[in-house]
Amino acid sequence: ATCGSQSRTGTASPVVVSGLTAGFFVTCTVIARNVIGNSQPSAASNSVLVTPSAPGAPTNVIATAGDKRATVTFTAPSSNGSTINGYIVVSNSGGTDTAPNGPALSHVITGLTNGTPYTFTVTAFNAQGQGPTSAASSSITPFGLTAVSSRKTHGGAGTYDLPLAQGVPISGAVTVEPRAIGSGHQLVYQFDTAVGTPWTATVTPVGAASTPTVSSNNVMTTLTGIPDKQLVTVNLTNPNGSPAPLSMGFLIGDVDSSRSVNASDISSVKAETGKTAGSTNFQMDVNTSGTINAADVLAVKARNGLTLASAAAPTISNTGPFTTMVGANYFSEFIDSQAPTNSVWGVSSGTLPQWVTLNTVTGYLSGKSRASDVAGSPYNFSVSLTNSNGTAIPLPVTLTVTAAPPPTVTQVSPSTSPVPVTITITGTGFTGVTSVTISGVAATSFTVNSATQISAGVAGTTTTGNVIVTTSGGGASATSAASLFTVGALPPGDYSIDIPPVLLPNPSRHANNNPPLTHTGVLGLFPNLSPANNAYHMDATVCNSTPAIANRWQQNIDYVEYRAHPQDLFAMGPNDALTYKFTVPNFDLTGGVSFQDNIASGSHQAPVFMTVSKTPCDFDTSKVYYPGNPNFNACYSTNLGAGTMNWTNTTPGFFDCKLNKGETYYVNLRFQDATRVVDGGSPTTTSCTFSNCGGMILIQ
Repeated sequence: ATCGSQSRTGTASPVVVSGLTAGFFVTCTVIARNVIGNSQPSAASNSVLVTPSAPGAPTNVIATAGDKRATVTFTAPSSNGSTINGYIVVSNSGGTDTAPNGPALSHVITGLTNGTPYTFTVTAFNAQGQGPTSAASSSITPFGLTAVSSRKTHGGAGTYDLPLAQGVPISGAVTVEPRAIGSGHQLVYQFDTAVGTPWTATVTPVGAASTPTVSSNNVMTTLTGIPDKQLVTVNLTNPNGSPAPLSMGFLIGDVDSSRSVNASDISSVKAETGKTAGSTNFQMDVNTSGTINAADVLAVKARNGLTLASAAAPTISNTGPFTTMVGANYFSEFIDSQAPTNSVWGVSSGTLPQWVTLNTVTGYLSGKSRASDVAGSPYNFSVSLTNSNGTAIPLPVTLTVTAAPPPTVTQVSPSTSPVPVTITITGTGFTGVTSVTISGVAATSFTVNSATQISAGVAGTTTTGNVIVTTSGGGASATSAASLFTVGALPPGDYSIDIPPVLLPNPSRHANNNPPLTHTGVLGLFPNLSPANNAYHMDATVCNSTPAIANRWQQNIDYVEYRAHPQDLFAMGPNDALTYKFTVPNFDLTGGVSFQDNIASGSHQAPVFMTVSKTPCDFDTSKVYYPGNPNFNACYSTNLGAGTMNWTNTTPGFFDCKLNKGETYYVNLRFQDATRVVDGGSPTTTSCTFSNCGGMILIQ
């Protein structure tokens, strides 16, 4: 039978379907089954409202023993019917539930008898009634601690126990053990009933505790590695329960437990000199030889003035974080409450991960995890601190390494360009970047600007393909339309793009009076780049002067870098046009532009047409000089002829063309005649008497 989302099977009618959610209407269908197979489902029943029921039985009931009490924890029933109002915890023999009918999943049962075994069951109830009883817990036996002592053997005089105060915090008036450690300090825990095994013991902040042994109602452990002048806390644990932590001090010679070695201690030992250690004076036998003698007096005198460190002591704190992502730079600082200058930090237990370093002077925890470190996560260790005031209780740390998400590429700019070029990659997860490839070719260089942006150089051998970013923690980015880079001509527009010198030597970038860089290996490799000028090809819609020009180039230059440094034109053809774009910075004095053809190498000629304009590829013949021209502009000139032509704002004259701060200009040059025919121009005439034209531009 199937009702709502629940199904049950049965061999007789009725079949009870449980686990339904109260407050909802359901219909039921039935399927018959035999050895041949299943029948078709029956028609749906009438709709019925599921009403609440009593809760099910709690599970996972666990009892932990204490002194005349037990703590019982459990798991709520998987089916509640309606909201559970509370639980009833019952022992097999007496005891009182301190939270009767309470809804908490942990109840304390008091009034138990130490030494008597107990089991416990739990029942849940709601508004519909009480549910079934849980399975019983495992049997536990409550016990009570009656005394703890520090036991040492004093030679042939026998064994003597120093009673230790219980329930005193480490910052309080703890008992001080004045006897030398020797082979160790044996602690004896006495309980009011026989106790079983196993037990474990730990000591903090320094030292070690042996595996406890049990003899009837006594549990014994030996402490070793405890230095003089030290406060410690010992924890004794058992699967059935644990007594409260025990704190004590160690200061050899402090026979009166005053927390310091002084004249009173020396006098007390002297007064017992020559006596055999006994129940009233064994503390004076500080070397545990069995006899109180001159050696004991000398030992106490040698420590005169020593004081047990205050337990108010250093404490360690750290607010984290204790989670890091693969490939990220991790940093966390531990804080000393006293912060003296002689603090020494260390690891008291566990092991630091290989990728983490703890600075023993500053308490800085730092490092960078790798992908392989996720497998070992979480890392558990405790950090310790020792200074002139003592040793702090170690601080446990659980450090988790999470896998980094793969990087993503959401944009490539420019997404279409001739190569080589610098592209800007935008995305996410750019932490710990190990490589950048474009169409399978490694970027000539890359710089991680931030976790969301990378600048990368595209090699000349690159073809159209996807940009892939790989990180040490997240792997490689996925391909998409957004990560595609296309090798080809730029779409129409005014492109002001510097060609990075590291990718393609730019002959124009050289200091004054130095020879230009060579073009070796450039010619013919990049169809969208001028082999002579390393400039970007301009679309005909941008450079559309009449008569038409076969080759149109534009190059972006740095005004600050090129100012007063010549820009060599390098062998332009007669059917070429070249535009230099630059912006005058606001902090610079205004200047001008000059052209000199006698500086260029070889027998080059001055351009027929040259302008300084706000528009690229601007060869407007209406603005050049001719008699009576009302549109004449001194920034436009044609038929310059041989020799030198200057535009500046400082020399008044015919060609007086001012450059203004903060404005962008284009220096436009062409060697084909663009003068109007009516004014004597010839569209087929160039100023070049040789196959190449050129000269030197100087921006002032």
